[in-house]
Amino acid sequence: MTAALEAAGATPDDLIKNTIHVVGHKPELIGPIFAAGQRAFDGTWPVSASTFLGVQTLGMPEWLIEVDGFAVLR
Repeated sequence: MTAALEAAGATPDDLIKNTIHVVGHKPELIGPIFAAGQRAFDGTWPVSASTFLGVQTLGMPEWLIEVDGFAVLR
């Protein structure tokens, strides 16, 4: 997600909301998903609203997680 933000001229600080779609979501997955997100953002998950949604499937069978985010450029 950092690369997508940079391509738009934004940084993780501009992120205001994440929606995380997880195939077969269970509450015990929240910790590992946030840990992966911290690694993706170089150790710090941006402070923003986050929504976890359990879904049956995503666009391709091998996709298990999809994250979309909204950023506001100031």
